[in-house]
Amino acid sequence: MTTVNIQRDGNIYPPLQQGNLIVQLLNGNIKLGKYQREFYLNELDTYIIEPDNAIELKNELLKLINIEMPELFSRHYVVHFICPPIIAAKVKWNLG
Repeated sequence: MTTVNIQRDGNIYPPLQQGNLIVQLLNGNIKLGKYQREFYLNELDTYIIEPDNAIELKNELLKLINIEMPELFSRHYVVHFICPPIIAAKVKWNLG
């Protein structure tokens, strides 16, 4: 899992590639989806737009983090990383 930094100007380093989803982890709470730079710059709490099946994907993501990077859960600040492709491939948008 590649961690990323969101800078003050809203840019992400390293940059996201086309189709990448971002994950936000803070105190065990997870958000995953499309990063919205405009929302971030306007200081909106919801700058990640989640897919319709976010709950299902978050459960898979929790298991993966526990295996690969359990130390992320001990951090008391926001951590962002690129959603693993195996999970991002299962995203479903606009299911109605």
